[in-house]
Amino acid sequence: MNQKLSTEYIINHVFLPPRLPQAGDPSTENDLALLDLVIRHAKDFAGTMSSDAFDWGPIIKMLENLRIIYSVSALDKFFLQDLFSKLTEGGTIVVPVRAQNACVIIRQLDAKNIYEFFEIDPPNEQVMAATGRLIRTFPGPALEIAQTTASLPFREEIMTFLADMDVVTVGSAPSTKKAKSEVFEAWETADPHYITQLLTSIIYGAPESEPADVERIEKRIRNEILFESGASMPWRRSSLWLIIRVALQTTLLRASSSNGQTEYKVFMLSLMADFVLSINDYHDLSNDILVCFQNKIVRRLGKLSDAALILEKATEAINKAREVLEKRWKYIRSQQALSPPWSPESLDLSHDTNISLLSSKDYLYSRLHQTASSATKFIFQPSETPRLNDEDFLEPGVVLTALSDAQSKQHDFKVDIYGSSYHAFSCFKCSLEHQASGLTINVHEWPLPQNELSAQATVFELQCPPVFQVWRSTTYAILNDMCDSEIFGNEKTLAAAIELASYQGLWKYCKQQRRITYASTTMPFTQTHHSTQKISDIINNPSSIFVNNGLHYGLYDKKLYEWAKPSFLNSTVDSLCRFILPSSSPYNVLQYALEETTHSANQPIADQAEIPSELSIHEYIGFGTLRCGAMLQWLNILRELRAQTLSFDCIEVHMLIAQASLQTGTIKHGKLEWHEILEQPDFGLALLSEIGNLLLSIESNWHHIVTLQTLIILTTRLLSSSSEEEASKHAFLILQNARMIAFKWMNNLIEDLEHTNNENSSILMQKHVYLAAATCRATYDVDAHHFSHLIASDEDIKIFIQCAIQIRDNTFENNNELFLARDRRLSYKVASRIWAKIRNNRAGLDKAIFHIWTAYKYGSNWKPLSIPNERWLTSTILNSSPSTQSITLHYNLLDGTLLIDGKPLSRLPSMIMNHPTYLRLLGHVSEY
Repeated sequence: MNQKLSTEYIINHVFLPPRLPQAGDPSTENDLALLDLVIRHAKDFAGTMSSDAFDWGPIIKMLENLRIIYSVSALDKFFLQDLFSKLTEGGTIVVPVRAQNACVIIRQLDAKNIYEFFEIDPPNEQVMAATGRLIRTFPGPALEIAQTTASLPFREEIMTFLADMDVVTVGSAPSTKKAKSEVFEAWETADPHYITQLLTSIIYGAPESEPADVERIEKRIRNEILFESGASMPWRRSSLWLIIRVALQTTLLRASSSNGQTEYKVFMLSLMADFVLSINDYHDLSNDILVCFQNKIVRRLGKLSDAALILEKATEAINKAREVLEKRWKYIRSQQALSPPWSPESLDLSHDTNISLLSSKDYLYSRLHQTASSATKFIFQPSETPRLNDEDFLEPGVVLTALSDAQSKQHDFKVDIYGSSYHAFSCFKCSLEHQASGLTINVHEWPLPQNELSAQATVFELQCPPVFQVWRSTTYAILNDMCDSEIFGNEKTLAAAIELASYQGLWKYCKQQRRITYASTTMPFTQTHHSTQKISDIINNPSSIFVNNGLHYGLYDKKLYEWAKPSFLNSTVDSLCRFILPSSSPYNVLQYALEETTHSANQPIADQAEIPSELSIHEYIGFGTLRCGAMLQWLNILRELRAQTLSFDCIEVHMLIAQASLQTGTIKHGKLEWHEILEQPDFGLALLSEIGNLLLSIESNWHHIVTLQTLIILTTRLLSSSSEEEASKHAFLILQNARMIAFKWMNNLIEDLEHTNNENSSILMQKHVYLAAATCRATYDVDAHHFSHLIASDEDIKIFIQCAIQIRDNTFENNNELFLARDRRLSYKVASRIWAKIRNNRAGLDKAIFHIWTAYKYGSNWKPLSIPNERWLTSTILNSSPSTQSITLHYNLLDGTLLIDGKPLSRLPSMIMNHPTYLRLLGHVSEY
């Protein structure tokens, strides 16, 4: 017996500390340890503290017989009959009928046999519904019958009935319905009606039987039902402890109705105090438990009107717990009083801040001089599970025969030196019964729902066509993640218990699932405490192991871990189509002027008092009035290009002009009403003239990158609306000129970056390189029918690819997402055109790579990889001599990644540079 576990068990079930187990801890060994504690203390109490009015001999005998009964897995009718035949005046027998959740107390008083019955554990519903403690009355029904009338055969039949009911669960075992299948509910308590109703009716029908006039006790029971995920059974307070208390209190009350209650209270207080004093090692007991000891004993003292007999022992127990607490508190205070050591002379800042790799020389040398390892031959090693043979299975008859053999055997009893028989600890029948009671069988759950339509839907989800999955998940992502929608219908509040792809009964038939999938609000039988049932519980109802499917499916969002919305109404993307000015920007107060075209031109003038100090009044009014009137926006843009009141280098001004020029607006007669003015030749030429003038003024200064982006957007927007040949030619020239300016800026910035040693300056310079490259590529962002003018020569391809590689190599997480999103869209837009040009003439791609990697030599023809990796172009540079190996190049048309033998050329792979350890040690330092 594990003494530590037994002590913990007694503390939890007798003292009920604040922190209780969250899973069931039933154990015959621990129950017997609890009984041994009570018996041992009863003997001590009878000799030292008991009142003369009480004879504790029969009580101790009652407890010893109870221990014998609890030491076996099932009641033995012959042992019970023997106990009943030896029952004398004032004697008591306590018979717990465990399978029926009931207890029978048999007393012999005044030549009568008194039978008292009560339910042990109340139903879960009563326990959970009770506010505070649950008030219960003991015993329940009580009957008396004259000893002369209760013949020996009658008594033997009563004991046989109790022994049978201790193992029979049919009709009393709790059950529950899940998916219309009735299964045994191990978490609920059994219905004691076979004992409290049937047996009482049988005894009441005997001659001269009548209700017994017994004094009942009222107990305020603190029963708990505690459970945590993963536990097979909930924690309940020991039913044996309740039986002991009821048997003791009622027996003492029968002996003396006036003093019995006091005797019981003194005994319980003495028991608790003795237990506390008997603990030798308090090391494993928490402070909460020690405080609980004190509180319980003090509370018991408060119930006694005269505590003189027990006061000394109770005080000793309280003081012992307090001494341990005081020692612990004294130690804590002594540790807190110590000042942390401070010896600056022992610090070595140079050594402590130096990162050294003293033992890495051999490793680095081996890595630098490693040779390619030869390929090893793969050895196939089967790992199939061996099949079971027929002899590995037990026929049902074998199991039933084994159970029958166990029931037919008798318990083993031994005789002590005084001639008294006692139950053998190594009883063979008890061993067989224990093994039999532990036999379990797994339930078989039908994998599909009972409802035909639900079953059909489940089968469809198992083999859901990929095209349908993509459509459903993509549509949901647009409506739920992007759009502002009114949700129609009630959303499920329960969490998903299991996804279809994780359900053991169907997972092997399930295709790969995307974002929207099937999930259930309930768990399957196979993953609950109903997954196994005891053989003894289902032996009379084998069909209970064949259960219906317990899942209730619904559409589930795997990305957000929530149930899919039932419906979307009035979906809109307005909020996603507006720029949001930075909260720290002085222009933030003019957010309304960026979002709307309906505000009055007088509003910015009227709000002059709110002008931030960083802005002039002319800038404030110019920004606020640019979008006053949907039909006036382009005229206001033209005016600002000439007046240059606004600071075009500010990203906020870029957002304002981009919003005005790119927002679709109203559509009238198939045309964009807000942008019809761009179709007028005079306006278009005037706009391009102002753009050209401003472009010339910024050509020599790369700090005007944002201004150049703005001019490119205006030019490409005009080009998409104007059909005039002269305006189009002028726009092409401006875009080509802007391309060369941005490309020149990018190369100059790269040279500056290569000569930068400071990390912060290097990071800032990389951002400028990224912006210049993105600005240069923006000149390619035109409609497809204009590609022939702007993506025509090898030089155009070379510039496009060089800029793509620079964007890839100089992009960090905090780069301007606005420009990056535009460039990403552009890559998809022109990818087919770029590949067509490379396929016809590879010179543009080769020149771009050579400009970055001067050791580059032409290899095999560029060709795309197979679908779905067709974005990658590959070429192989053959070895020039037998001693050198060929080199494989890969270029990504969409994101500009250039790989040489699978590795980047100018920087470490992004998975390394973005790793937390790399960032902590080196920041954003690259190979430049």
